[in-house]
Amino acid sequence: MRFRANGSFDGAFDPLDELGDLAREKDIWLHVDGAHGASLLVSDQLRGRLKGIEKADSLAWDAHKMMFVPAPCTLLFYRNRQDSLGAFQQRASYVFDEEPDRYTELDSGGVNFECTKRPMIMPLWTLWSVYGRALFAEKIEYLCELTEEIHRIVLDEPDFEAVHRPEANIMCFRYRPADLRDEDVHRFQVAIRNRIKIQGNFFISKVNIDGVAALRVVMMNHQINAEHFRMLLGEIRRLGRDLLDSGK
Repeated sequence: MRFRANGSFDGAFDPLDELGDLAREKDIWLHVDGAHGASLLVSDQLRGRLKGIEKADSLAWDAHKMMFVPAPCTLLFYRNRQDSLGAFQQRASYVFDEEPDRYTELDSGGVNFECTKRPMIMPLWTLWSVYGRALFAEKIEYLCELTEEIHRIVLDEPDFEAVHRPEANIMCFRYRPADLRDEDVHRFQVAIRNRIKIQGNFFISKVNIDGVAALRVVMMNHQINAEHFRMLLGEIRRLGRDLLDSGK
């Protein structure tokens, strides 16, 4: 059996330590979707939020999200390297030599998904080799602190609703002015998100939480700050008022 742990909509962290013990007890494969959150492993300050991740059988990690490298740059780890061969081993006669020679040693087809294409890991490896772990840790810690700050901003705004307390770099919230009817909340958030996307000044996504749409921001660029988020709230208010006034 297989079990997938993740916090796909809000960057939340599942109790990996407990899930790892349960998976071993029940003989279940535990896969962790660490798209954003796995990057916290490079920070001494934040990696505790991933306690127990070493018990996972496999881990997916997108470096092009919080590690600030071009997409795609995805890493896939296995606790037991032999499991990777069992899952992805191929017998392509046009790729693998029956009689290896000195040139075969240069063939990367047996050790990565890209085969002869440029390995996705190169942008990350280049930055890491030049700057080391500290550069990434500083960026990630800042983005998580920034997300906590914008959460506090939303809590102080009476016409906005914080859906959760962020644990990493993702926050979900709703715009709920006093004259918005409860039955219109879902459609209203979707309409705001669509208008923001079309105008192109900001980019936000949306996600349904308990069946009701919420606006979703992901802090990935270390050059932004809380003032940029306040500008986004102003844009949301303006577009929201236009929608309410027009009756759409």
